[in-house]
Formats: sequence, structure tokens, C-alpha cells
Amino acid sequence: MAEQITLEAWRTEYEQLAEEPCKWPGPRPLRTDDRDRNLLVGRDRTLRNFRRAVDDHRIILLSGTSGVGKSSLLQAGLVPHLRESGYTVSLSSQWNWREKDEPAVAFLARIVRDGFGENPPVRPVEEFEHPGEFFWELEDQLGHWAVLVLDQFEELVRYSERLARDVFELILDLNLQTSIKLVLSFRSEYLHYFRPIEDAAQPYSIAQFPLGPVDPVHARAIVLAPFDEEDPDRPDEEMVERVVGMWEAAIGDAGPTQVL
Repeated sequence: MAEQITLEAWRTEYEQLAEEPCKWPGPRPLRTDDRDRNLLVGRDRTLRNFRRAVDDHRIILLSGTSGVGKSSLLQAGLVPHLRESGYTVSLSSQWNWREKDEPAVAFLARIVRDGFGENPPVRPVEEFEHPGEFFWELEDQLGHWAVLVLDQFEELVRYSERLARDVFELILDLNLQTSIKLVLSFRSEYLHYFRPIEDAAQPYSIAQFPLGPVDPVHARAIVLAPFDEEDPDRPDEEMVERVVGMWEAAIGDAGPTQVL
């Protein structure tokens, strides 16, 4: 009879593992603090092109398959890069609709303000007579220096298509009436939902940015990125070559892909 693992035993083992965290981030997206660890490898050209798209447009549609690295590119690449360049960035990925009767404009204003972090440049939406005034104050305060990054946007579409349509209309209003920039990140199979935004946005103000997987040529550098030359935990050459080989085989099985 197999030994039954209790919740307490599982918790104890987890806590022991947490005391010595793995230097590889694993399947989770890279975070802003991972940038200092130089874990965003193989995306330099992609990041330059992405930054240029943000500079030159007011709506950028970042799309890609699940797990390709959209959130990592945003959190460990674009967002800190924009902040260092003088932009004020709101990063949002939690699409929790607290009250079913909450208007789309109040919903998006709340999400955006939370995304600015500890020192948001705009008052809480509750302090405005009409929630739409939140965005006019943001326009007055920052104008085109405000970048609203709405990550995992497909979660909103999945949660409520009606709310998503209302938010789409609000995004178009912002595009037509303000200079605020928006980056919308979502899984590529949801691209057709964004066709109304593409069709109605101001001419030359919108850009698509499809994201492909990292080129396998960077596989070795990615495997070794968390480790210094003298790190005792640095994997040996046999392990590195084995992981790189598995990576290349997986990419080959997936067929041809687009790499930006």
C-alpha cells in the first residue's frame, strides 16, 4: 500500500524547497525584478522593435500563442524600459469585475489606476462626478507619456464578451480623443475580436505586433542566464547540451515559426 502524503508533509517539503529557490524561473512569466538578473535573453531585437512601435503608435496589439513570452516581454522588458525613458506606465492583468452593474468606464479606470502602483498620477475614480473624467485627468497630467499596458486581455473576453465590447468602445474613444497610448496583449486565437478596433482606430495610430518564440540559437544562453561563471550551481556542459537538444527537438516538432 502506497504511503499517503498528508497536507502537513506537503507543506513542510514545500517550505524547505522555498528556502532554496530554483534560479530558473520555470513556466512563470518573468517579472520586472527579473530584469536585473538578465533573464530576458534572445529578445533584444524584439524589444527594440516593440519600443519603436510604442513610440510611433497609440494602440499596439501584442499577440502570440500561450506561453510564447508575451507577459515576460512586457514585465521584464518593455515596462521598465519605458519607465526609464520617462513614460508613466500602468500594467494591468487582473480582470476581476467586482460588481456586475459597474460601468465599463469605471471598471477600466479602476484597473488602470491599480496598475500604476503605489503613486498613481490620477485620483480614485470614486472622486470624479463621472468616471470618464478619470481619463481626461490622465490626459491632462501625462498625455502621450501615459502608457496603459493591458496584459492577458483575452481573460476579459472570456469572462464577459459584453463588458469586453464596452471596453473596446472606450479604447476607441481614448484613441480618437486623447494621446494616451495603449498596449493590448492577448493570445493570438483572439485576434479576430480586435478587428473592430483595427477598423475604427485613427489612421496610422495602430500597429500589430505578433510575437514568435525565441530563436533556438539563444537556447544555451537562456539555460545559463541565471548563473555566474563561478556559481557552484552552474549546470555542467553535458546538462546544458542535453537541455539545448531537447529545446531544438521541441521547436522542430512544432514546425516553422515566426521569430521577431
